[in-house]
Amino acid sequence: MINNYLTKKKKNLLEYAKTLEELITLENNSLWKKKEEFVNIAKDVIDLYVEDYYFDNNLHRDNPVEYSNDNINSVLKSMIQYCKNAKSTYFLQEKKNETFLLSVIITTSCYVDISTNVVDGDFLATKKKFRYLLEYLQKTNILKVYLNNSRVIKELFDKVKENNNKEEKFFLAFNDPNSYNTYTIYKTKPNYYFVSYNYTIPGLENDDVRLVQKAKEEKAEKFCRVSMEILEIEILRELISNREIGKYIVSLPCKESLFEALDDPRIKEHVLLLLNYEDIKDKQNYITKMENKGFSFVYELADEAGDVFTPSDKDMKVLVSNNWFRRYQEKIGTWEKQGIVFIVKNKEEEK
Repeated sequence: MINNYLTKKKKNLLEYAKTLEELITLENNSLWKKKEEFVNIAKDVIDLYVEDYYFDNNLHRDNPVEYSNDNINSVLKSMIQYCKNAKSTYFLQEKKNETFLLSVIITTSCYVDISTNVVDGDFLATKKKFRYLLEYLQKTNILKVYLNNSRVIKELFDKVKENNNKEEKFFLAFNDPNSYNTYTIYKTKPNYYFVSYNYTIPGLENDDVRLVQKAKEEKAEKFCRVSMEILEIEILRELISNREIGKYIVSLPCKESLFEALDDPRIKEHVLLLLNYEDIKDKQNYITKMENKGFSFVYELADEAGDVFTPSDKDMKVLVSNNWFRRYQEKIGTWEKQGIVFIVKNKEEEK
């Protein structure tokens, strides 16, 4: 799902860049003469940027100048990679003004996109600040900026609004009052959430209890997959936003196929698979397979299991209760020096 989202973002950014190319230019641009030539270069650079940096440059979106100064380095890195892929550094070396122009157009496209995003962006504020950005770019004395081309500016923001409407529908499709996750906060700073799936089937409560239980068992794997898709959307929202992203603790049957929705490095970074500490030996093959896929684990210790806790792995994450943590306080320092990270369930509030 995240790949589909990024594919759409590549198209959006290229669409904005094609419009901005009419607004920001040079007196004598010798890198491209036709729109088609610009599109061929910009498309490849944007594709590289989205794959490597799209979620990395969310800061300062309230200030277009600061955002652009931060993000232009990522765009330039994408341009360098484009040249490496093409096995030519010609325009980087020989066309410095054109290189600067291309980087500014793409960076401005990125600003318009991220600052108006449907999660926590502000379309109207971005529209008001856009002229401020154009005035700043005009001061470079390299670029020719058409500040008063209201037709092109309107065209740009009409496209942004159209794309945002489609994106809102995309996210709304996952807002189902009968099928949703709850995220219980176990720990703050950083935030750790336990993921629970909730669903209701209207009228099911009137059916035979045994039939209801049988239906739940038969659909258990389907429900697990739905929960992971909803979690993927939740993490995607946080990646887009300017919020600090927490860690999501997931407890599911030990079946690799259930985690397909999360099998993306940008998602896996924020997910911890939960197992009981005493099951480590029996589940070692499963643990190894999932770690090889890039997943990380957290192991839950029962309150009475302190005496059998003999961690051997560095950087092991362990989920414990407040009572357990207090009971073994004298040993905590030693274990933490070994690299053990304790996640203490000191809060249990819904997100």
